[in-house]
Amino acid sequence: MKKTIFIALSVLGTTLSAQEKPAITFGRSTELKSEYNNFSNKKETLLEKQIVNIGKIGDLNFQKITLKDNKDNSSISVLGIMTFFENFDSISKRTITFEKEEVKLLISNLQTLEQKTSTKPSVETKYKYTTKNNLEAGSTFDLGSNSWLYFFRLPNYNLQNATVLDKDEFKELINILKKIEKDL
Repeated sequence: MKKTIFIALSVLGTTLSAQEKPAITFGRSTELKSEYNNFSNKKETLLEKQIVNIGKIGDLNFQKITLKDNKDNSSISVLGIMTFFENFDSISKRTITFEKEEVKLLISNLQTLEQKTSTKPSVETKYKYTTKNNLEAGSTFDLGSNSWLYFFRLPNYNLQNATVLDKDEFKELINILKKIEKDL
């Protein structure tokens, strides 16, 4: 009996290990395929990076980032959203970038969100917009305070620490994005 069980387990083990295991693939972020990242990864040329601070809301810094190739004088400008965050023993800085078309889409969706939140619903209501590089923006209607609260969360950022905005700060956010879009 022991011999039969041993043979059965050996055959089963051999069969399972003989099966082809699926290859592990790591999907690249769409952000890595951006024109800005391709430009910033150029080799054998001197790149110049200029950062102009446009505005700040809460712990979010909005910047116009321009990269220039000094070899052929080509350049690209993007929106950068940067924040500092801290845990017990370290302080980190995180910046994500948006090219002009992404900024237009972000502005359009935030304006739609602003229109959707102009009235007060009778039930709890939430909205969320996620960009292709995983920035989240949205709003929640709080029945207790009878008002809309807006949030803005960078990717890989502590979920409890989203930047919470009131209606005026949200309008200012849209205005900052419009200002940057004109300069890109």
